[in-house]
Amino acid sequence: METIAAREAKISFGDTIRRAQKAPVQITNHGNPVAVVMSMEDYRITEEFRMQYLREKLERGRADIEAGRVFDVDKVFDEVLAGNYD
Repeated sequence: METIAAREAKISFGDTIRRAQKAPVQITNHGNPVAVVMSMEDYRITEEFRMQYLREKLERGRADIEAGRVFDVDKVFDEVLAGNYD
């Protein structure tokens, strides 16, 4: 992934958008990654994958509940606070 500084992205925003149509562009601020500019198509695909992942997690959670594979959250927190999971 191409990386550019936020200052450069600001100065040449149009060029940054054009580059992002080909591949995502990482934006850094003082060397730290802070954002990614990507095409709308890449964003849509990313969101589709994210939503599919969340749907699958939700379905697995529902199946666990139906099968009785559940935990009492208060008991779990009590055990964690008691140091049982160090």
